[in-house]
Amino acid sequence: MTNDHHHDNVVEAWHRVEAWLAREHPAGAQILAPGASAAQLEQLVVDFGSALPADLRASLATHNGHAPGFQFDWFVHSCAFDCGGGPFKLLSIDEMLDEWRLRDHALTLSRDENAALAGPAVGVRPVYWNRAGWLSLALGDDGDCFVVDLDPADDGTLGQVFAWYKADGAACVVAPSVEAWLARLAACMESAKMYVDAEGVHHEDE
Repeated sequence: MTNDHHHDNVVEAWHRVEAWLAREHPAGAQILAPGASAAQLEQLVVDFGSALPADLRASLATHNGHAPGFQFDWFVHSCAFDCGGGPFKLLSIDEMLDEWRLRDHALTLSRDENAALAGPAVGVRPVYWNRAGWLSLALGDDGDCFVVDLDPADDGTLGQVFAWYKADGAACVVAPSVEAWLARLAACMESAKMYVDAEGVHHEDE
């Protein structure tokens, strides 16, 4: 599959999200920030120290988190991915890097401690936190997050997205790629089980 195809699929998923927001909220897609510049994307690569999957680059180039100054804290709902926690705020590049640096500073574990606290997710390296290869995509107020995996286990997939919990570590892979993660998010929003208010996106069963 070509990078152009990934890009087109990501943009299509974002258009579906934009259309849902336009129907459900007065501010519509203005909730979302414009896309990141090429310079911002390259700075993420430099600071993080790893190349980015094409679909992650395409997503950030379409919408770089929430619009500045828009108090819309919850955007990604865990019900879209059959997992608990959240809801989650979509992160901008600056927020992704801030979160990465914060976790790196806070998680001063020995190698044995890091392995002992590893979560049960299949396809994810058996550690509590992997500084070299994990980048938060969306963040809950309790520290739980969705993570893009740039250093998967041998039976994992580069660019997969998994749910990570502060109490349990990596819990489960929820999508094989950012492209698939966005498509699931859009499908859940379109399912008529989601609604939006001043605080964010909600599920009818919560």
